[in-house]
Amino acid sequence: MYSTTPSPLVRNFALVYVEMAFARATAQEKAAALTLLLKGAHERTGDQQSLVLRLACDSIQCVMEKYRPAEEKKLREECKGLMQSSACRALLLSFISDLLKYGLPKQGEDGSTTYLVAGAPQPAPAGLSPVTAKRVAGSRTFTSNTLGALKLACLNFLPAVGFASDEMLLPAVIACEDGNHSVSSRGDELFRRALHAADLEAEALVLKLFRLYLGAMEGRLMPTG
Repeated sequence: MYSTTPSPLVRNFALVYVEMAFARATAQEKAAALTLLLKGAHERTGDQQSLVLRLACDSIQCVMEKYRPAEEKKLREECKGLMQSSACRALLLSFISDLLKYGLPKQGEDGSTTYLVAGAPQPAPAGLSPVTAKRVAGSRTFTSNTLGALKLACLNFLPAVGFASDEMLLPAVIACEDGNHSVSSRGDELFRRALHAADLEAEALVLKLFRLYLGAMEGRLMPTG
């Protein structure tokens, strides 16, 4: 119903039920939903698109938890529709980049770490506006372990399904600075791979790197630290 109805109201209600079902779904069911979630995601409205992308990243994590290099051909075939849509591919890359920027605002007195949503008193993570931080997190809170695992799965997904090296450069740069060692190590590996293939004088790439350095906040620029 969500993917076929033209009514935004019906799609909103359908997505509410999809989100509820997703919370109870098995890892296998979540993994199987990936291509359905991303189909036409770039054509959805803001709130619908944000929810779909959050669910898609959860699907990606389930896909990558069981992924083996020998299954690359099968995975690429399953994700062919995504890779053939430049708009959908760009949307997913942008969201994953924002997810990688999403950081840890504070540490509790007991030593536990919690990633708080943008509505909390703490400021949004550096480089993200409060709106974008809320788009990434939704109503969820993350522990350092759960967020680190989600970031790592998304990083591993990019080369597995065939994103080009120059497309992976920006997410890789962001990941290199992550506080999670596994995430930063994978980011460094992808960065070195992408650096050899990327055209560092390409205007589009230069603009993206400047925006990453300066940070964007709803009409004004914010340093990323």
